[in-house]
Amino acid sequence: MDIEKLDELLRSFARLFQVGVCLLTPKGRKVILVSVSEFCDYVHSIRKGKAICDACDKRALRTSLKQGDIHIYTCSNGLTDLCAPLHINGRLAGFLASGQVQPGLTGDAELKAISRRWTFVRNDEERAFLMEKYRQLPVMDEAELKRALEIMRLLSTQIVELCEINLARQKILEQSLLLSQQRQKSAGMEHALHRAQLKALRSQINPHFLFNSLNCIARLALFEAAERTVEMTEQLADYLRYTLQEQGEHGLVSLGEELQCVRSYLAIYRVRFGDRLSFFIKEDPEVRECLVPFMLIQPLAENALIHGLEPSLREGRLLLTAKKDGDAIHVVLRDNGVGFKASGFREGMGLANVRKRLSLYYGESASLDVRSVPCGGTRVELRLPERPVNLP
Repeated sequence: MDIEKLDELLRSFARLFQVGVCLLTPKGRKVILVSVSEFCDYVHSIRKGKAICDACDKRALRTSLKQGDIHIYTCSNGLTDLCAPLHINGRLAGFLASGQVQPGLTGDAELKAISRRWTFVRNDEERAFLMEKYRQLPVMDEAELKRALEIMRLLSTQIVELCEINLARQKILEQSLLLSQQRQKSAGMEHALHRAQLKALRSQINPHFLFNSLNCIARLALFEAAERTVEMTEQLADYLRYTLQEQGEHGLVSLGEELQCVRSYLAIYRVRFGDRLSFFIKEDPEVRECLVPFMLIQPLAENALIHGLEPSLREGRLLLTAKKDGDAIHVVLRDNGVGFKASGFREGMGLANVRKRLSLYYGESASLDVRSVPCGGTRVELRLPERPVNLP
């Protein structure tokens, strides 16, 4: 799966609760480690301390696997941890672990009692150092622990769904290669592949985007008088309703519908970015009813946000225009983000997917041009006929 996307998911959870997060293989080997506390980092630097922690973690993994759910436990050093098994397509793929927090405020006497468990400590100076680092660990009360438990359950579900979607996508790509070799004899199989690609695309809701959006909704509901919460919830509902709607036989929608989806998507991001993001979308009335492939333009806007505007420190602006140009539709998306160096530019899955579907529907009649703007930012230019040349 996409390790960068997975790493960002784990970092979002770690930042939200100020905890350590770890992804492990079925045998307990650590694959991704995020936000390790100084206390645990030092304990693991001692061979005996690491051995004790590893043995405790393996017992927790076995218990969570037996329970089939998130397991809450106290580690050998007196800290509260959580562990959840991850099953991909019915098979154990690994574990998600989190914690390294105090179960409550620890007094001096209680901390001294806890420190007597640390049989790996080599001298009094080291014990005093570890006790000081223990005091600096975050405290998570019962209510906060329950909240972390629910969010962790959502996170583990998102990881599983992301893996299953990627496995399905890989299977689709393998089928695509096989179908390309049998195209002359298997026109019907190519049509089935196209339908599967559209279904996979509808299911490909970015978990990182969805997780952050729901987090924003929760915070707004807690701290505000609901107006912005209602707005964001409605925008998210519109976006999800569009992405999950059933398509017609050929997977076509009006350009106006597609641009409205982009508006909802950007409006959600604007709540997260605040004054750091402004956008403007304008389309000529004569192109609104033109039919285009479903989810053709939204991946371009997502690409501009994630790779152009998010890494930039200045106020982000995004301009999208769609107009008639002779017998063609001319769409231009411009941002003032970080841009890119032509020599190091590599197209990601989003752009590659758009190009592939342009080829499928329009053959050589459509074009997609991506270039970095000298004064900063990226310009994406899309030209396509008023109607698809090919209907899969």
